Amino acid sequence: MARVLWSPTMRNDLVAAAGEFVGMCFFMFLSLGGVQATLWQDQIPTAPTPSQILGVAFSFGFSLLISVWMIFRISGGGVLNPAVLLALLLTGNVTPFRGLLYFIAEMVGSIVGSALLDAVTPGPLLGVNKVSPEINSAQDTFLEAFSTAMLVIVVLFVAVEKSKSTFLAPMAVGFAVFLAHLVCTPYDGTSINPARSVGPAVVTGIWTSQHWIFWIGPLIGSLLSTAIYMLFKWRKYELLLPQAEAETQDPDDIAMGTDDAAKADVDFDPEPQGMGLPTDNEEQMVT
Repeated sequence: MARVLWSPTMRNDLVAAAGEFVGMCFFMFLSLGGVQATLWQDQIPTAPTPSQILGVAFSFGFSLLISVWMIFRISGGGVLNPAVLLALLLTGNVTPFRGLLYFIAEMVGSIVGSALLDAVTPGPLLGVNKVSPEINSAQDTFLEAFSTAMLVIVVLFVAVEKSKSTFLAPMAVGFAVFLAHLVCTPYDGTSINPARSVGPAVVTGIWTSQHWIFWIGPLIGSLLSTAIYMLFKWRKYELLLPQAEAETQDPDDIAMGTDDAAKADVDFDPEPQGMGLPTDNEEQMVT
């Protein structure tokens, strides 16, 4: 009886249900978070107005969409963020040396970009992340963590995992950032990206005592999303919907149907699928 209850089919059903759980959690977090942020000004008059929140969200979401799409075929896109980079390192999609170079490039690029804007626009540079006095450090840390986790999960499942819709990954990433800013902007201006917080802080010289939140929160979110991703990879989530998976593979590569997928009980494949980054052989061919 126990073996029947804990059959491969039951395990696959539980994995599918876990996917619904994760999706529902993020759906409610983001949707209610947007409501909370929009209506917060009714309680806190000094909070940003809904139109201001929307303007900030559009600015960051669409600027990242364009920037990621711009360099998607060069660096693999979907990075431009040390928190995302950490997830790519942990999943083996970026080598440590390339990861170090990416990290340096992201930090320097953030500072240079902020300085350029400061030089060509009047008045002081705005956009430095500051935690609202209405929210405590623990709350804001996990607000940043959960918002970053949503972004990183989108990158891992849409950009890293290859499918016919992978070319739309920059759009998905941009929309994820847009949503995160709708939720977080009234509370701390929204970071979800340590490099984004460092650039304006360096240029303006404004380093708040809670700047650490904009590092710890996103990195916690990155670790959380990486754990979720690796759990689903370990359980071979792609076999749960074999017809959808068939769209991303050649017919000869489809060795499992629905019944076979239910019987599958295989271990996690540690070999990364990559995210459009050149392989060693490709780099040799280029040189």
